[in-house]
Amino acid sequence: KKLSEIGRELIQKHLLKEIPNEDDYRKIGNFKGEGNNVVKKLKLKTDKNKKILEHKLFINKTQYFETITEEIFNFQIGGYPVLERYFKDRKDRPLENKEIVNLEKTIKVLAFTIKQMDLIDNLTNDWI
Repeated sequence: KKLSEIGRELIQKHLLKEIPNEDDYRKIGNFKGEGNNVVKKLKLKTDKNKKILEHKLFINKTQYFETITEEIFNFQIGGYPVLERYFKDRKDRPLENKEIVNLEKTIKVLAFTIKQMDLIDNLTNDWI
């Protein structure tokens, strides 16, 4: 029963019908910085001087999505890294506002999915 609840919740999130809103997800994936929104070169930067590691996924020199861990950045579906693939298709062109909003939601859902996968593993550890 618990697995089916998790599955239903994952489906709703993957369809972007529900977006994780808990405190854990509020800072994940928000778009920051001034610029023209043009995707140039993806670069995942980590600020190690702070007590809490701050991961930023830059799309150009001044604009980034905040709190993107390596696990989120490298997350694959069907053998493809989701974020890398998305940005590769948009290289050298500006992201529209609706794309930015969609990406922010998608990044939050990826973080949620990773957390749910761990929960599923723990629930099924004894019998799979």
